Amino acid sequence: MIDFIERPIDRQAAAFLCRGAKEDVGILRTVVSLLSQAVGQGHVCLDLEEIAGQFARIPGEDEPLRLPDTASLIAALRSLPTLGGPGEHRPLILDDAGRLYLYRYFRYEALLADAIRTRAVSESGEVDETALTDSLDRYFGSDESGEDCQRQAALMALRRRFSVISGVPGTGKTTTVVRILGLLLEQPGGERLRIAMAAPTGKAAARLASSIASLRDTLPCADEVKHAVPSQVTTIHRLLGTLPGS
Repeated sequence: MIDFIERPIDRQAAAFLCRGAKEDVGILRTVVSLLSQAVGQGHVCLDLEEIAGQFARIPGEDEPLRLPDTASLIAALRSLPTLGGPGEHRPLILDDAGRLYLYRYFRYEALLADAIRTRAVSESGEVDETALTDSLDRYFGSDESGEDCQRQAALMALRRRFSVISGVPGTGKTTTVVRILGLLLEQPGGERLRIAMAAPTGKAAARLASSIASLRDTLPCADEVKHAVPSQVTTIHRLLGTLPGS
């Protein structure tokens, strides 16, 4: 059962975007209203697979509405003149995976994905390999076998413009990141780096700031490098700020 509180903006968006619909009007308005609600909750899309076949409790209605299967939902949506696919400029976008977007958020996601793909295959530029090897040995110790995952992660982070470091709690992700910052700052021109630290929530930011403050003092480097590692951590939303006109 899908229980949702339909805001006035959800209802108006559904009515506007479903104009011209001749069949399955109730289903279409419910789906678009759910999409509007999902965006309001911070999601970028609505996965039709997750709502297909479920009952939706509609505010003001005595009986819940049962949504059809995914294929039927897609067929109904394709009847809307406001629906398009990737590459089209329509208010609603349905991708090949059955995810429904408002155009703006589909474009945001596509631009971000393109930027990540470009960075993921790009080298970071000139790296002083001699200085890097010396720094790696001081920070992680020698690794003749090449099995030190933290050292290898740091090495890749220095050589690439985009890196993702993942692991279960306690595997040393924060420690590795602080050491990576030290490595970057020890590279020629490191004093010109602009470094920003962010976490998903305020509590996570506070915990990360505390960890960084204690870890940076243990770095085997000069004091000026330690002091250049930022101890201030903000939330991702505050770091990104607002986009004028959005």
